[in-house]
Amino acid sequence: MITGSTEISKLSTHHVGVAYLIKLEFDSGTVYYTNFDKAITWDGHTWTPTNVTPQVSALKETSSLASQDLNISLSPVSEATVALALGAPEEYRGKACTIYLAVLDDTLALVGTPKIRWSGFMDSIQVVTDVTDDGVVGAINFKCENGTNTLSRMKTFRINNMQQQLRVPGDKGFEYIERLIAEPITWLSVKFQTV
Repeated sequence: MITGSTEISKLSTHHVGVAYLIKLEFDSGTVYYTNFDKAITWDGHTWTPTNVTPQVSALKETSSLASQDLNISLSPVSEATVALALGAPEEYRGKACTIYLAVLDDTLALVGTPKIRWSGFMDSIQVVTDVTDDGVVGAINFKCENGTNTLSRMKTFRINNMQQQLRVPGDKGFEYIERLIAEPITWLSVKFQTV
């Protein structure tokens, strides 16, 4: 959401542009893209333009904690990014993806500081190609999700002796618990309690 008075005043003029800045944090390094047709320098990085506007699925303002997935399609991108996309899933899965919204003035310079529009994690990447009259066209499709998805997939902790030994080696607290659950012991019979 744009909240700065400078950005709001520029948005009310006729000569203004808006650009998405897309930051993808792979294991081996971070890549920076923009949907603008020229490179943007901000935050000490150069945000590389893509010749085809990145397709970003609808971003919605919501106050609920519901999951908001996002699909990003970049075409064309550098060979290095294609290599990352074709690499092991551990290279990207669960790594941060952030989209900033930048306001540009009539000279196409940044106005104020770009604001985070969406942040989450990369889930899956698909490299697609299509044969057209102009030749072979390719794209990389990123499926990203925000943090609320991970809450529903949290790993549960098993309370057994093996797990306890990993956490606290030498602890005897859970050594007999599985046997006690499988073979319950009657402590005192009714006959014993009546004297």
